[in-house]
Amino acid sequence: MKLPKLWILFFFLPYAIGILVFILGPVLFSLYMSLTDWSLFGRGKLVGIENYLRIFRSPTTGASFVNTVYYVVLVVPTQIVLSVLLALMLNVELKTINIFRAVFFMPFVLSLISVGLIWSWFLSPTFGFVNQVLSFLSLPTVGWLSDPPLAMPSIAIATLWRNLGYYVTIFLAALQSMPSELYDAARVDGARGLHIFSRITLPLLTPTIFFSLVVGTIWAWQVFDLTYSMTKGGPGIATLSINLHIYQTAFFDTELGYASAQGWMLLVLILGFTLFYFKGQKLWVFYGE
Repeated sequence: MKLPKLWILFFFLPYAIGILVFILGPVLFSLYMSLTDWSLFGRGKLVGIENYLRIFRSPTTGASFVNTVYYVVLVVPTQIVLSVLLALMLNVELKTINIFRAVFFMPFVLSLISVGLIWSWFLSPTFGFVNQVLSFLSLPTVGWLSDPPLAMPSIAIATLWRNLGYYVTIFLAALQSMPSELYDAARVDGARGLHIFSRITLPLLTPTIFFSLVVGTIWAWQVFDLTYSMTKGGPGIATLSINLHIYQTAFFDTELGYASAQGWMLLVLILGFTLFYFKGQKLWVFYGE
């Protein structure tokens, strides 16, 4: 028996209500809040674009944007390069290779807060594993999370340790889906090693590299858990990320309107980078057409 079209809409209604109440509604409300001086303890009045102008005047907000850009630059290119290299190393026929692949992927199943706590212990200046090894080797110990120049790279290392397994798995799948006929033909023509990689493997990997670039950039711009659990934005504001600053603005300074404006500015930045990547992909991404 064929159901009337009205019944189809009825079955879709719970999903539509969920999107409206829990996603679209809060998003639109946050846009309204960004135009007010809304406080955590009461409604505010409309101030127009004052909150957005304040973003450009605030040195702390500016520093959080600079710190996040620095983190993105540290993490995104490094994880792509390392993931490609590791995927090439794991793309071999061995009886125990699946064990190694599982070991690389295991950190990704951990929550970011757990990773932050683990690496805070590893990098502790007093009893941390890394400094214990340095002491054993008679090398000077380092304040990994207390020294401003080292704090953000230390968080980037923790991120790489956690995320590499995800990207390695993606690149490994891409490598294993490549047609073997291309490699056979290249070897018949005398191509070897780096020549095969640069002329066949790398071009065929560009769609996967593009995907990893977009996803990695979006994730990196939203860093919060690691900066919160490892440094709380310190020392000083050396690791204060945009999301952490938004959290502090909303729940410590109780300025929900200003925090909403920061959130929308972050959304515009992420959208801008994503559009830039999609516009530029035709210059270097090879889809085999």
